[in-house]
Amino acid sequence: MVIDWFRRSDPLKGAAERLRQRVFAGALAPPLYAAGLAEDTTDGRFVMVALHGCLVLRRLKALERSGASLAKQLGELIFDRLDYGLREEGVGDSSIARKVRKLGERFYGLANAMDEAFDSASSDSIYDVIFRNIAGGARGMGLSTYAVEANGRLAMVSDDILLSGDWSWPSPPSDLETP
Repeated sequence: MVIDWFRRSDPLKGAAERLRQRVFAGALAPPLYAAGLAEDTTDGRFVMVALHGCLVLRRLKALERSGASLAKQLGELIFDRLDYGLREEGVGDSSIARKVRKLGERFYGLANAMDEAFDSASSDSIYDVIFRNIAGGARGMGLSTYAVEANGRLAMVSDDILLSGDWSWPSPPSDLETP
């Protein structure tokens, strides 16, 4: 297009899109559902997107210059995709803004709670956040184990590899025990 010749390309936009793809790939990975860690419902899929998105946003805070801008773009891309999904389900224009706002409150509420839990470095506090916001019992324990492992894996990934999207999420735990 001729118009694109005169626009400045944003190098972070491509990185944000690759991160969004990794978030959704992790959130919709069949092994999570087969292991019983996620419910295969609209809400269950949203919760998994929120969990994976929170972990990536947490890692982006460690980026020096571009972390805040990239986190903002990633959040916008995630919610654009959620908006699209709601519209595909048949949610009307009159109620879409309210539903997306509620999803945003849940998403960023979980992100803040997960940040506090990881900053406290207590596996009990991580389980408590997952118990309050996602699930309890064996499923909650499995998700908290998965979240701790995923957070550790993301922390070990270099900034360049993170932005390239060339990294993977951990496998879900196979032994789900009650806490």
